[in-house]
Amino acid sequence: MHDRCIIFYDQIGCGNSSVPSNKDAYSIQNAVNDLDRLIQHLQLNSFHLYGHSFGGILAYEYFKWKSSNSSTNTTMYPPSSTSTSSSKPLILSLTLASAPFNVSKVDEEVSLLLKSLEPKGTNQHQHNHVNKTTECCNDSIGSGATLSESEDDNSSSSPSSSIPPFVDAATDADTYDTDDSEVTTAESMFQHQFVCRTSGDGGVLPEPLQEAYNKMGKVWVGTDVIQDYVAQPPLPIPASTSLSPSPQQQELALSIPPPLLLLRGNFDFVSEECSFNQWKRLMCKIKDNASVDCKTLEGCSHYAMVEDVVLYASTLDQFLMKCECKDERKEEKQ
Repeated sequence: MHDRCIIFYDQIGCGNSSVPSNKDAYSIQNAVNDLDRLIQHLQLNSFHLYGHSFGGILAYEYFKWKSSNSSTNTTMYPPSSTSTSSSKPLILSLTLASAPFNVSKVDEEVSLLLKSLEPKGTNQHQHNHVNKTTECCNDSIGSGATLSESEDDNSSSSPSSSIPPFVDAATDADTYDTDDSEVTTAESMFQHQFVCRTSGDGGVLPEPLQEAYNKMGKVWVGTDVIQDYVAQPPLPIPASTSLSPSPQQQELALSIPPPLLLLRGNFDFVSEECSFNQWKRLMCKIKDNASVDCKTLEGCSHYAMVEDVVLYASTLDQFLMKCECKDERKEEKQ
């Protein structure tokens, strides 16, 4: 990713962030609020938003909050009390990488994959242990936001002020019990085939992932805490009471939904149905001619950004540049 300001953050409960012991401090809503406070604190007017795995859920939910009317925001995702901006920041693009549309469906598919790898006679205890490979919340893998600023944003951290910020809400949702000595053959095979294909003998994760997992969350963790999650469209934006919509209303209407990139490895345990097709159908419900690009990364699984760094970065960079060229053409026409 050349000439971009990229901002990652550790979610509450993992990485270097605080770790509240009260589970009430953790929820998708609270995580969206935290992301909003970060964006407001950085005073970003526009940015690209990226989320991987569980981070993709957060990225989508932030978009959904942004596109909802203000009265709904107060109930679902109240704006930060420290916000200094009266207008909502503009999401230039949205990237959902290996993001589960339906968490329980992904769990079902993972169970089938694991069953196909298990030797005959595997007992239920082993099967339950294997299911830890899809535990969702919350760890420090890629946790954070990546922001790239537009020309109107003034940030000394941006290497090029002409390139919009890139916000990475990428908190990966998967955790592993890397210290457990009872790792089964099925677990090792599953991890090597569907989670990270660069893992070594015995399913050992690459060092960057191991370091991140060492800082994963311990309080709010596992798919059980978000088992009922199924992505839903934003609530309708109320019609303007005035005869002519304001410039802000026009800008918001044109940006919903923003250009969407769906990414997955062809060996990813999050299936094409759950990471591509269902998201596409949802976006078309929001807008008939929604811009949705689907990219399958050959030879990769869930952690494609580790497995093929060059392919991953070039695919993402090309999408962002395409979005920015469209914005420039719009400005020229105006």
